[in-house]
Amino acid sequence: MSWLQSALAIVAALVAGINAPAAVPDATPTRGTQVQVTETPPPPTVPTGLHGLPFAPTGLSGCDEMSFYRKQAGLPSDFDWIGRAESECTNTASTWCCHGLWQIHALWVNNRAARECDVYSKWDYDDTTALSKQKSACMAHLVLDEQGICAWDVVRC
Repeated sequence: MSWLQSALAIVAALVAGINAPAAVPDATPTRGTQVQVTETPPPPTVPTGLHGLPFAPTGLSGCDEMSFYRKQAGLPSDFDWIGRAESECTNTASTWCCHGLWQIHALWVNNRAARECDVYSKWDYDDTTALSKQKSACMAHLVLDEQGICAWDVVRC
């Protein structure tokens, strides 16, 4: 049946007062004759953080969560034990100078490269939020790039 014939059949049925189902053009065995009548809902949104990267999966905490952000930032595996030694895997660990998972000195906030990590104060990477943990890992990568692994006192160089 052509589209014109389908249209005429529907008009004729409506004129006659009969509710005819809408014709489905080109029905196939794999597609069938069903028509979607409701919109497909959009996929669920996953909250993202720094640079559009995902946050750690639910259920990760402590050193496992720190390791997730370490890998995400591209830090070498040595930063798992450095984080344990520096902060016991706690992002809110602080000393007189240094803050976050990897104890980044507050002076690094003044480095222009810190803007790549969306860091403008020590509070940006010294907090319990997932975003601040991402920023802490980003800042550790910045320090690693600028000064090398010997920037951390726990490393014997």
